[in-house]
Amino acid sequence: RKNITLPRYFRKFFDLQRLFTKFKGLEKPHLKKMLRACGLEYEGKHHSGIDDCKNIAKICMKLHSEGLRFKAEDMTSFSEEYDPGTDPSFRDYNTSSSLLTQVKFSQEE
Repeated sequence: RKNITLPRYFRKFFDLQRLFTKFKGLEKPHLKKMLRACGLEYEGKHHSGIDDCKNIAKICMKLHSEGLRFKAEDMTSFSEEYDPGTDPSFRDYNTSSSLLTQVKFSQEE
C-alpha cells in the first residue's frame, strides 16, 4: 500500500500475546492485562512507541524470570506475500478513523 519493502528479518518475530497465553493461560491478553497478570505497573503514555516497548520488555523479563525461554522454534513468521493493507485485523494508527478507535478503546479500559 505504501510501497515499502519489508526486510526479511522483520518477517519473523515472537508473538508475545500467543506466548503469554501459552505460558500463563490468560486468553487474548492486551498490554495492560499482561502487566497486571505479572504484578507490574504500566509506565508512560499508552500507545507511545517507546513506552510500549519498555513495558513489553518488562513483561519479557518477568516471564523469563518465571521460566519462559524464548526459543527460535517459538517464533512466528508471515509470508513474503503478506500485505497488512489487505489484512482486516491490521490497525493503522496513522489514520484518523484508527485514532478515534484508539481513543474509544482507551476509555473502555
